[in-house]
Amino acid sequence: MTLDAYAELMQPGEPLDLMAALVTRPEWHDGAECRRYARHVDFYPAAPARGIKPDPGPALAICRRCPVKGPCLAWALEHDESGVWGATTEDERKAMRQAA
Repeated sequence: MTLDAYAELMQPGEPLDLMAALVTRPEWHDGAECRRYARHVDFYPAAPARGIKPDPGPALAICRRCPVKGPCLAWALEHDESGVWGATTEDERKAMRQAA
């Protein structure tokens, strides 16, 4: 995917470094279900700049059936990602890290 294509997927208020992060994603990301729904489902529902009530439900539903949710969760835990990753929310991953 080109840099311009990723720029089109960004939501208003998302940090510019998000685009750089998207471009450097690992190979498993190519098989992620979220790539098919990025324009229609908000995978960063807690982004405060949007001023809307967060609803991770739609993103979690997509993540739960994703074939790469295992590596996705591992990546999110390692890189302290925001949003929905590996069928988990930020709060769920925070609890996982604290329990470890």
